[in-house]
Amino acid sequence: MNRRDGILARTFRSDTHVKLHYETLGRGEPLIILHGLFGSGANWRSIAQRLADTWQVILPDLRNHGQSPHAPTTRYQDIAGDTLTLMDDLGHKHAHILGHSLGGKAAMLLASQAPERIDSLTVVDIAPRAYSPLHLDLFAAMHAVPLTRIRSRREASEAMAAYISNPEVREFLVTNLVRDGNGRFHWRLNLTGLEEAYEELNAMPFLDRLYEGPTLFIRGGHSDYVRDADLGLIHQSFPGACVVSLPLAHHWPHVETPNEFLRVLRDFLKARSERLPCEA
Repeated sequence: MNRRDGILARTFRSDTHVKLHYETLGRGEPLIILHGLFGSGANWRSIAQRLADTWQVILPDLRNHGQSPHAPTTRYQDIAGDTLTLMDDLGHKHAHILGHSLGGKAAMLLASQAPERIDSLTVVDIAPRAYSPLHLDLFAAMHAVPLTRIRSRREASEAMAAYISNPEVREFLVTNLVRDGNGRFHWRLNLTGLEEAYEELNAMPFLDRLYEGPTLFIRGGHSDYVRDADLGLIHQSFPGACVVSLPLAHHWPHVETPNEFLRVLRDFLKARSERLPCEA
């Protein structure tokens, strides 16, 4: 029994894996991008369009997000298993993996448990550690939306304002509102399922072995998700990691500073070396 059929089968394969909805742009070596909590693959479409000249960029919606199926659990091992299933379905024995926030933790787990399938790992603004609950106000805001009465996403955003003052965050969340066949709004994502899984998603999945392949961590200079104190833990878990800060960015560097983000990512994917301006 080889490692793929043995360890990885026991780790990832189960009857609970789901077939993810995905979008593919471009041709070349495959690059799979795993989005963050409350997001979808569409959040990365503008970045993917600019990478499609060189790579085949695959944008899945994670389970319980976007247009992918709702499932009873949302564990990191589930997300990693779904990603492997997608790779198998597409005929990719290996791929570059990029993950942001929640997707970054899933990408770290996947690289730890299936390193032979990973050409390179990019983690965007998340560290390999547990986090305190940071999204309780977002859950409360979405629950506060009167779905049976609102007539537009603008009204939904206004209903969330008591919980979320930042209009950009509200606009991000209301992208998850869609109409049913009767024209009534509902949350496309599995809001209840994600809330039930939230405590586990705040934790850090156990990495049972080091990933020593090419690894890039990109953090926002104004973000507190990856602190200076996390750098030692990053290099301990990923000995080949390069950490690059984008000084003007917060938690969404691919949105806030896309040109700088793409420059760093392209250099890494092409070189797969430590010639980037890594931090100590």
